Amino acid sequence: MTAPRVSRRYSLTTQAFWLLAAQTAGYFFSMVFPLVVVRLFSQAEYGTYKQAYLAIGHGQTILGMGFSLSAFYFFPREPERNGAVAFNILIFCLAGGLVALIALTLWPGILVELFSNEQLRGCAPQIGGVILFRLFSGFLEYVATARQDVKFSTVFIVCAQFTKSAVMLTAVWWSAKLAALLYGSMIQGLLQALVLIWYLQRVFPGFWKRVDWELFRRQLSYGIPLGGAVVVFMVRAESHNYFVAHYVDAAAFAVYAVGCASIPLVELVRSSVATVLMPHVSRLHHAGEHREILLVTLRSIRKLSTFYWPLYFFLLVMSQEFITFLYTRRYAGSVRIFVINLTLLPLTMLVLDPVLRAFAEYRFFLIRLQLILLAGMVAALLIVLPAYGTMGAITVVVIGAVIEMGVTASKVVEALQISWQDLKLASGIFKLGLSAALAGGAAAVVRVFVKGYHPAIALAVCGAVFAPVYLLGAYFEPDTREDLQRLVARGKQALRVSRAAS
Repeated sequence: MTAPRVSRRYSLTTQAFWLLAAQTAGYFFSMVFPLVVVRLFSQAEYGTYKQAYLAIGHGQTILGMGFSLSAFYFFPREPERNGAVAFNILIFCLAGGLVALIALTLWPGILVELFSNEQLRGCAPQIGGVILFRLFSGFLEYVATARQDVKFSTVFIVCAQFTKSAVMLTAVWWSAKLAALLYGSMIQGLLQALVLIWYLQRVFPGFWKRVDWELFRRQLSYGIPLGGAVVVFMVRAESHNYFVAHYVDAAAFAVYAVGCASIPLVELVRSSVATVLMPHVSRLHHAGEHREILLVTLRSIRKLSTFYWPLYFFLLVMSQEFITFLYTRRYAGSVRIFVINLTLLPLTMLVLDPVLRAFAEYRFFLIRLQLILLAGMVAALLIVLPAYGTMGAITVVVIGAVIEMGVTASKVVEALQISWQDLKLASGIFKLGLSAALAGGAAAVVRVFVKGYHPAIALAVCGAVFAPVYLLGAYFEPDTREDLQRLVARGKQALRVSRAAS
């Protein structure tokens, strides 16, 4: 079974750009929804909603085991068997989804025990149904990217987020109840599953006719250790939510969840770069070009830092206004948690996981690391939460992330044989951080004069000061200056083409 060759190849930057553009457009569709829900629901209802979708997201991750990501490894290595690779992924995801549906239908008390919230018992079967549809259909957002099919990956991501937002907003408009949202999620998952099957039949005709068990075993051998690491990472990174949910009521959990909420665009930017980087690094490793892996990874981190550094310092200064603008003044108590949680932002730009994923020999190291960190975090939370409450919980999370990144970085240094001289290649990253810190200082001075105004006004005024100061500093970093000049040149070229066409 031969996969049709994608007719056009794109550079790594171009692929990342289109993937990011698609995910950004999709994000703005999806960002509207929680901001509507937080205004329609009471704090207790919002806390229950966050717990339900926490269970959905984590159930999807645990039962999916990151198996869909095996496509990034096997597609370039098994070009004649891509259809079989995809079918094996569908079988695995379907089985995992059915486990969730059956378990939560027969034993709905699982969620009550996890969150100490009796309101979740009645909607446990629907939560299992959402996990089933999302797990099965989620491969749609990976398959085209793994094939480097930029056009379809862009369309799929935008349409998936748009339909998800449209269906969910319709559901919450129809009935401002959690059950309506869950049924809406199932409908959207079914639509996405149908599109996935259509695309797979289009690019891999007859892919579903035979299971390649030998290939399935190899995918399991590669994917399960890495997937186990992903699951343990998720459990470690998110265990604080379950401890806090068990320790406080739903309303207090809502305040904590807002403080730990994802910062707009952060995960989208990182995942866009990491998703494109994975198959690229895998090919470089297969060709033995380890030096090029180092260079492309550092370039990716530097490009991420142009966005992450300014976002970190700006939000550090404007955290009060940011939270109250997005979530209303009812959630002002989330600000202290949010400030501590912001410490994770600079760590997020270090996209090191694609490197270790390319080195199959490190797959067991990843899971061992996550198991050790998980044990440490559980022990710390059991001690810290009763004594220091939610502030202690988020502090434990940040310390664990710092330790994890330090150990992972040391293993990447070993894998790529990085020397002290190579660290000079990362100087631009630190220069951008300094520029963002200076811009943050300027914004902090201006904030004194606009404090007390509507949060939107304060954010706009301080942003108008922050942006030029940061851009001026970033312009003195040579690689960033070249990026800006190329961006301006492309903009001018697009403008000339547009004028010529008109």
